[in-house]
Amino acid sequence: LRAAAGGLAVPPHVSTPVYFRNTRGKPYLYLRTHSASHDRWSAGVALDGACNLALAIPAGTEDVPAESSTPEALVRLDCQVPGASGSQVLLVRPFEREHTGYLVENHTAYSLMLWQHGLPVKTGQRLRTLRVEPHRAEPFVWEQPLMKQIVKLELSGHAPAGSVDNDVVTQMPLQFQILASFDDFVERDAVYWPPANVRVIVRVRVRGSTKVLRIS
Repeated sequence: LRAAAGGLAVPPHVSTPVYFRNTRGKPYLYLRTHSASHDRWSAGVALDGACNLALAIPAGTEDVPAESSTPEALVRLDCQVPGASGSQVLLVRPFEREHTGYLVENHTAYSLMLWQHGLPVKTGQRLRTLRVEPHRAEPFVWEQPLMKQIVKLELSGHAPAGSVDNDVVTQMPLQFQILASFDDFVERDAVYWPPANVRVIVRVRVRGSTKVLRIS
C-alpha cells in the first residue's frame, strides 16, 4: 500500500492506519501484491471514489491463478462513511464477479473486445482488454479508474454477405469500433455498419449497484 513516496505492508485480514503528509486535494492510494516487483503498482484510487470498485493490481507469479493469462490480481474495493473519529476506511476484499460495479452483456452473435478509451500507451505497453463471447456477460475492470471512463468497443467475426444460387450464404469479415459509456442512459439509435448490413444497439441499465452495458 502506498499513499505517497513511501510504502506500507498490510498483512491479510489486518487493519492498518495510513497517514497523508499533504492534506490538500484528494488523497490517492496505490496497491501492489507482496511478491510483485517494487515498481509494479496499481493505478491510483481516490478514497472517496473507491466504493464498489474492482481494481487490477500487477502481481507476481504466485499471486495469479494458473488459468489466468494476464499477470495481475483482481480485488474489490469498498469504502465506509467516516465515523466519529473522522477516519476514512478502505476495505480490500476478494474479487467477486457479481460485485464489480460494471458488467458487459453481449447479446450479439459476434465477439466483443473492450478497453478503456483515451489512455496513453507507452512503447511496448498493452492496454488491459476484455473479451466477451457471444451471448455471454463479463465484469469490466477499469485500467485507470481516475481517468475518463469511456470504453472502446470492437466487434469481430463474420457476417452474412449474400448468397450464391440462393443456397450457399457467403460470409465477410466483420470488424468495427464504437465508443460507449456506462453513464450514458440516453436511448440512442443503432450504430450501422453498411458493408455487412449490421446494426448494433448499445444500452445502459442499472442492476442494484452495478451498471450494465448491453450490446445487442
